[in-house]
Amino acid sequence: MGVSPIKVVKRVWGGELPELDSIDAANELIGTLVMGLWNRLARHQERSAPFRLTRSETGTTREGAAGLALMRQQELDGFIDGLFGPEEALDFPERAHRGLGALAEMRGYSLPRRTQP
Repeated sequence: MGVSPIKVVKRVWGGELPELDSIDAANELIGTLVMGLWNRLARHQERSAPFRLTRSETGTTREGAAGLALMRQQELDGFIDGLFGPEEALDFPERAHRGLGALAEMRGYSLPRRTQP
């Protein structure tokens, strides 16, 4: 998809890149966020590389279940926020739209509306 990784990284800091002390610090930031994380995320555009939920060992306690539920909530929120970014609506194939609807229902929020082709 035609998205600039630098624009996305800027959103993390409210639209501007942070001030860094040196060119080495800037290169480290770009290398970590753009070259590392961005490229790993871009792989998920391929059917053979689906997203996987983070595995976590939790105890069989109320606190363990609450921690896992919070982690899943944060994963869903981050996925939807990252997928839509600043857009109010995106055009997805029907199958993807149904899947996103199921995720939204699990999370208990409204999915941004689907644009029609």
